[in-house]
Amino acid sequence: MKSTLIKSVVALLSILFLLSFSSKVNEIEDSESYFPLTIKEKKVRWFNTQYIERQIGEKKFNNKTYKVFEQEWKNGQKDLLYLREENRVVYQYQKEEDNHEYVRYNNRFKKNATLGPSIKPKLHKITSFNGTLETPYGKFTDLMVIEAKFDNGKFKFYYQKGMGYIGATTKKEGLISYLRE
Repeated sequence: MKSTLIKSVVALLSILFLLSFSSKVNEIEDSESYFPLTIKEKKVRWFNTQYIERQIGEKKFNNKTYKVFEQEWKNGQKDLLYLREENRVVYQYQKEEDNHEYVRYNNRFKKNATLGPSIKPKLHKITSFNGTLETPYGKFTDLMVIEAKFDNGKFKFYYQKGMGYIGATTKKEGLISYLRE
């Protein structure tokens, strides 16, 4: 009887240890990601307006489950982002454009890696993993910097491990966007 009780206690402690280790591994992975999908809400200033980004649920496309993020702008407009992570690779689904997904970030990317939608290949390029950005809420260091070329100009986007998006700049205007609070 004592032997069975001891075996049960040892088994239970082993399970608890494995569960706590598993959750710590996931915490480490989230804190090491430039695109953590666990953040429930963030407030972003963009040029002379702002939006609140909230995780509002999940949606399936092509038998894959994506987290749905809603960006609600100051004027009431709402945009949706569909993101999922698999093997530390973050994918974005482009429902409105061409109904397929592309790699938003891969933890194996190195400096000069290109990323972005295949309909506009090589428009986004990682230029640094040690960028710095000063915002009204502080100075951020050790940032991943992505240079993006669009029809209306060239932008630099800054991301921090564990926090994700921090802000954006242009050569002409300087700081145009930043994470608030």
